[in-house]
Amino acid sequence: MQLLKVNLRYMRFVIFILFYFVLTLSAYNQTVTARVIDSSTGEPLEFVNIWFINTPLGTVTDENGYFKIEIPEQLKSANVRISMISYIPQVFTVEELANKVNAINLIPSPTQLKEVVIKSTGKLKKVGNTDYSRIGNLCGWGGPHFGRGNEIGTKLELGSSPVSIRSLNIHVHRQAFDSSLYRLHIRNIADNLPFNDLLDKNIILTIKNESGWASIDLSKYNIILKGDIALTLEWVKAISPNKNREMKINKKATPEYVLFNTIKKKGCTYTRWGYESKWVANQEESPCFYLTIEE
Repeated sequence: MQLLKVNLRYMRFVIFILFYFVLTLSAYNQTVTARVIDSSTGEPLEFVNIWFINTPLGTVTDENGYFKIEIPEQLKSANVRISMISYIPQVFTVEELANKVNAINLIPSPTQLKEVVIKSTGKLKKVGNTDYSRIGNLCGWGGPHFGRGNEIGTKLELGSSPVSIRSLNIHVHRQAFDSSLYRLHIRNIADNLPFNDLLDKNIILTIKNESGWASIDLSKYNIILKGDIALTLEWVKAISPNKNREMKINKKATPEYVLFNTIKKKGCTYTRWGYESKWVANQEESPCFYLTIEE
């Protein structure tokens, strides 16, 4: 998985790193398989992040709560964080994780909601990039191997008073799947980068559009926020690749991708390649995302 608009030197570096990891995996060849469940209900948890801390390597659980992760030689002494919004994260060494013969129990985190009173005017407002350029750059995921847990998003300014978030709108340049699934993250901002997650719910969004504006209703989640926020989409799953939608990405025919339009010199683009990786901010452009809010 790779962000579009990367230069050739960076792409060669990424290919070298991936090739190195493949060789290492072949030499070491340790695989850990386990299951993650809700400690209070015993139900399996889907889309839980299983990630080596401070690396781009990891995975997410499937619909039955299972995951399989291969341990490179250089990470056999590393720590792995198991986390999902609305649950208390757990950290294990690789050795501890390998010895988990039973299910890993995630404990729901206590929800402490502050009462917020909004004197609604019924007035709706759009915040973010409501237009797009057909000739502009693109961001998204392209390539035969999709890295779940990677994120793309932007900065949005909600204002100084609390507002109710009604919908998220995303301009899809094109996608090669019948649908794709994402986890919504809304974070505060520290040092111009996304920081702590502000949501207390695990919200999975579905985009079915091949192209054009995708509008996603968020009103049922009762999200009330204010100030500057970082809104990002975390890739979790693609459903039914459509071979008829193959297109060239970085001069190579690519049958699997999701692309969003971007606008130059408006806001910024936040990306990180791995749920435990470092954030990168591109101040030159931002994806065509906007929120409809009620003031």
